[in-house]
Amino acid sequence: MSKNIPKKKYRKRTAKNNKEILVLSELEIIEKKIKKDIKKNPDVIIWSDGSCRGNPGCGGYGVILKNTLTGEIKEISGEEQSITTNNRMELMGVITGLSSLKRPCKVLLYSDSQYVVKGINIWLKNWVRKNWKNSGDKEVANKDLWIRLLVLINIYSVTAIWKSENASVEILRCDELSKIASMNANNKVLLEESLENPEEYYQTCKDIDRI
Repeated sequence: MSKNIPKKKYRKRTAKNNKEILVLSELEIIEKKIKKDIKKNPDVIIWSDGSCRGNPGCGGYGVILKNTLTGEIKEISGEEQSITTNNRMELMGVITGLSSLKRPCKVLLYSDSQYVVKGINIWLKNWVRKNWKNSGDKEVANKDLWIRLLVLINIYSVTAIWKSENASVEILRCDELSKIASMNANNKVLLEESLENPEEYYQTCKDIDRI
């Protein structure tokens, strides 16, 4: 007795389909060549890290930029006194680093954040295609910062590489800068609170052995 076996559905290939596939493959090849060139001959190297006290809590970020042509090195750090997250600070570090560049160039970016690196290399394209929806059909977290970063990536040729914190003295330095910045932000918030409620702040400090 024969069974009705469902036939496989094949997408009908047309000249248009073939042309689209060819164009996509050519673009992928060009993109790979550009990334390979950036890895070998970047104009600027950026190392970046972010931190947050409490996550969520006060945050900070640290960035190091190196001009490979002149050898000039620049350090940047910033803080966020309002409630933020570690991921937002990681993104702010990269945004601040790219925003400090004065002209379009080839940028090699190192980060110890898989969130940042995968976002730049993989997720961004899908988010844009899906109108900023993630795989769960929900709005992408930190959409405002990702949009800012996307604009900068379209200006500069950026290749992002993940590097563990302990594998790079520059990332370690960025980590130090980010933690100092987040601590400063936290201390400013505590100071403001102490001025508003000095007695309550004094008692809190005694309870946690700060005084």
